[in-house]
Amino acid sequence: MFLPISTLLLAILLAVTCSSQTSDEPSCKVKGKTQVLLDIADFCLFKIKEFHSRSKNDEMHSYLTECEKKEMIQVYLDIAMNNLKDIKENHALIFNGLEDQSKNLTTHLYSLVPLKEIGKKHKPTDCTEILEILQSKSGIYTIWPTEKELEVFCDMDTDGGGWTVIQRRGNFSKQEDFYRVWESYKKGFGNIMKDFWLGNENIYAITNQSKYEVRFDLEDADGNHRFGVYDSFRIDSEEKDYTLHIGNYTSGEAGDSMSYHNGHKFSTRDKNNKFCSKEREAGWWYHYCTESNLNGVFIPGVKDRKGLTWYSWLNHYSLAGSEIKLRRKN
Repeated sequence: MFLPISTLLLAILLAVTCSSQTSDEPSCKVKGKTQVLLDIADFCLFKIKEFHSRSKNDEMHSYLTECEKKEMIQVYLDIAMNNLKDIKENHALIFNGLEDQSKNLTTHLYSLVPLKEIGKKHKPTDCTEILEILQSKSGIYTIWPTEKELEVFCDMDTDGGGWTVIQRRGNFSKQEDFYRVWESYKKGFGNIMKDFWLGNENIYAITNQSKYEVRFDLEDADGNHRFGVYDSFRIDSEEKDYTLHIGNYTSGEAGDSMSYHNGHKFSTRDKNNKFCSKEREAGWWYHYCTESNLNGVFIPGVKDRKGLTWYSWLNHYSLAGSEIKLRRKN
C-alpha cells in the first residue's frame, strides 16, 4: 500500500527543473534538486507528526491497523532521512541558505525520531551518531546505548560537536545536591538542562559500546574558562564498582587532574572509599583523596577541598562550573 507514495515522491523529484535558468546549467540543477529534497523532507515530517499525534481517536486513519500506521511512519521517515542525507553529502556546502534550512529540518526531524514507533535501525547510540546523520543543534535527544532509551544533552557546538554530556555543574537558581548515596549515582539525578549526573549505569553502557574521548570544560568564579581532553575514557560495570579507565591527556589549558584517579573505584558516602567521599562530600573516583572533585560542594571561589575542584588549574579553589562530555572516536 506504500509503493504509490514512494513512487509519486520520486516522480516529483525526477521532474524537477529550474525556472530561472536553462536546465543544462549544473548549479541550477543542484539548487533545484536540493530545494525539492527539502520540500519533500518537510512534507514527510508533517505526515510523521500527523500519524503520531492522531494515533488515538483518529477517524481519518481509522482504516489502518496499528502495525500499518507504524509502517507508514517508517516509510515517511526513510524518505525524509534519505533526502536529508543526500543534501548533506552533495548540496549543503554549495548553498548556505539551503544548508541552514536543512539543519533546521534535521533538528525538527530528530525531535520526532525518539517515538517508539520509528524502528530500531534509526535509533542512535550516542550524540556522535546523531551529528553524523543530521548535523543537529545542541539540545536534548534520545539515544539507545542499550535496548532502553535514554535522554541526553548533546553538545553540537564545542570543537566540531558530537559530545554526549554526562555531567554539568553551574550557577543555577536551585542547586542539585551531589552528596548522594551509591544507588543515586548509579541511576543518575538532576535536570539535564541544568546540573546533573547522567548515572554510572548509563555511563557504563555508553563507554563500553565503542571507544570514546572525554573532555572536561571548566569555569572559575571570575568567568575564566579552561578545558582538558583525554584520548580515552570508560568505566567498568557495577560488579567492578564502576572503576575508571582514562587515557592520556592530549590537549587543553586546564592541566591533568584525572590521571591521579585512573584505575580507582567509584566511591560514595555509603560504599568503597567512604572516608574520602565524606571528606569531599561527593561521589567520585577517589584515590587519597583528590586532584579533581567535580561533584563537590558548589562554593565558587572558596578555597576548600570539598569544593568543585581541579587541582592542576586552581589548586583547591572551587570552580563555578563544569561539564564532562564524551565523543566516540573514529
